[in-house]
Amino acid sequence: MLRSGFAFHGLAAALGLALSLLAPAASTTAQSPQGTVRSASPTTPVSLGNPFFRDDGTNTRVALFDALTSLSRDAKLQPALATSWRTESPTTWIFELREGVEFHNGEPLTADAVVATIDFLISPDAAQYFITRYAATIQSARAVDPLTVEFTTHEPDPILPNRLANVSIVAPRAWRELGVDDFTQEPVGTGPFTLQDWGTRTRIVELEAFENAWRPSKSVKRVQLIPLPDSTTRLQALLSEQVDIAVNLDPDSIPEIEGAGLNVIVLPAPHVVTMALRNVGEVSEALLDKRVRQALNYAVNKQAMAEQVLYGLVRVPSQAATPEVFGYNPDLAPYSYDPDRARALLASAGYADGVSLIFGVYSGQTPADTLLFQLMQQDLAAVGVDIELRTLPFPDLLRRIDSGQWGDIDAYSTTLSSAWFGDVSQAIERMSCAYPTPFFCDADVSVLIEQSGQEMNRQKREELLQTVLARFHDLAPALLLVDYSAITGTLPHIQNYRARSNGVQFEEIILAE
Repeated sequence: MLRSGFAFHGLAAALGLALSLLAPAASTTAQSPQGTVRSASPTTPVSLGNPFFRDDGTNTRVALFDALTSLSRDAKLQPALATSWRTESPTTWIFELREGVEFHNGEPLTADAVVATIDFLISPDAAQYFITRYAATIQSARAVDPLTVEFTTHEPDPILPNRLANVSIVAPRAWRELGVDDFTQEPVGTGPFTLQDWGTRTRIVELEAFENAWRPSKSVKRVQLIPLPDSTTRLQALLSEQVDIAVNLDPDSIPEIEGAGLNVIVLPAPHVVTMALRNVGEVSEALLDKRVRQALNYAVNKQAMAEQVLYGLVRVPSQAATPEVFGYNPDLAPYSYDPDRARALLASAGYADGVSLIFGVYSGQTPADTLLFQLMQQDLAAVGVDIELRTLPFPDLLRRIDSGQWGDIDAYSTTLSSAWFGDVSQAIERMSCAYPTPFFCDADVSVLIEQSGQEMNRQKREELLQTVLARFHDLAPALLLVDYSAITGTLPHIQNYRARSNGVQFEEIILAE
């Protein structure tokens, strides 16, 4: 099998950083002291405790907050702070709340608390926040009784319960009295853990189990979230037992983890690793031609990536969604690896002599992504497409995605995800004019997307979504690489490891004796 030739580049320096970061939390035994779990992840919490910014993937939000609903790892909608929901009309939803839930500061969860969160999100004061878009269809919310909330939407919204899985409910008195800035430093939710330290000195975020949580921690009393950007560093920290959990590892690490007698957990997720090909704003004229975008898809050997680099743990995608997600189109096939066809398409578009493009990439977020980007670059070079890979720090990538300010970058790495909705509409929106800062826009497809967004009949809506995906298959707004599977390593005493679409469920972990 093809192995990453870059796995141990700079290892000494990286491991030195890991050791310095982990020094306050290091343990000489496999079991963490006093019920503590030490988890290594790629980044620090970019948005700290503000629940309305983009989720930063560090597992803090799922630990601190809850929404009315939640989505499982395989994108299935589940109860959370709400136990049930129903429609009373195409624009009216009723949610029944869970009894006996309290916030970290003792405030009770009531319908008024939910209404306060929604009122903020639909107000002008919240316009700057990423999560606001998931409440955009809501016209109003009102308390019917202490545990019942009625939502009225501007137009029919068939997936409002799915959208609300991303809207964390905050303690209203704490939010009002602290204000946004102080609440960000001292967040108050209903999650199974409370914040103890943002790690301003050590960079290690400390969480403590909340005794009165409605989903209480089974065994873990304390969580330490340790930022180690490099996957090799995370692996070495795990092998040396300086962390109990290491997430987002590369497939190459699996034999080493198993050989050390540790646990490997592979969790497929509804994400597709892609390069977003821009046709909005100042961008290369070549990408405005769908023949060029199609050529890029034909030029890259994705099957080799899936089988040789990722050990067959992932699939080659045919569309911007995975088969588990509602709206997936089973009639679409992946672009084949066909360099000759890629060259012919480039020539027909006027680029027989080649073309140069700039791709902005963030590495370390998905398994072996650095190697995948380099193999993509090599395959594209073989058909005359010269790619400059420009590395973007994670905060810079998020800033550019949210602002739409890409400068001379023609395409960028991202994951087209259905995890936040459990529905292909999330990925579809990312590739459309409907997104607040779109990278791709096609007016005809936008009409179909708008129709699917208001169709309350499940079968008709599924057909519309599948039609949209078929149109996108032809338009090729993204260079689809591979589906995503998260690879996690744990020490043997970590049992009952669980993860939802938005993070690790530390409260479900059982620490073995």
